[in-house]
Amino acid sequence: WNLNLNRMYERIRELTHEIFSAICGPLMGDKVLCVVMCDTQEDEYTTRLHMMEQAKELNRRLTTAVGQQFQIGIGSVVPVKELARSHKQAINALRQNKGEVCHFSDLPLQKS
Repeated sequence: WNLNLNRMYERIRELTHEIFSAICGPLMGDKVLCVVMCDTQEDEYTTRLHMMEQAKELNRRLTTAVGQQFQIGIGSVVPVKELARSHKQAINALRQNKGEVCHFSDLPLQKS
């Protein structure tokens, strides 16, 4: 069981790195925290759309490669010192939405 979980985690990391410039943390229960670097030259709306497109592609590849359903929650683009806030937003996006990919800004009430 552990070996299969480790293989799945490694595949998640590989596929994430194919799409995003990201740092992936360890597997924590059923979650993997990935900090994605992004171009802050784009406006917020364009950045969000781009992140959503990439996350949907990642989700499609993960589902195909691993054979399980995944959910991806996305928080706001923030400076490094505010990563905790973005992480909290991403967790809220996962909790409040049952779809495959959700950005915090798309939630009905956006409380950080």
